[in-house]
Amino acid sequence: MGEFAIGTNIGVTDIIGQILQDEKLPGVHIAFGHPYTRYTGQTWDSSTHIDCVGRDFDIWMDDEKIMENGTFLM
Repeated sequence: MGEFAIGTNIGVTDIIGQILQDEKLPGVHIAFGHPYTRYTGQTWDSSTHIDCVGRDFDIWMDDEKIMENGTFLM
């Protein structure tokens, strides 16, 4: 896995096919492949980078549920 993030922009409500916006959607954004070593300091490399965006997730942090069905509970 080259990237993992939780989208936090509650103003983004729909996936529109533009990954730079879609990855901000509340939910999970993961990418397989290149970890952008120049910015992250990772020591491994890959010739590909494939982004995936998921929505309607339940997310827990330190045993506390912070998202249910893609909606933040905080």
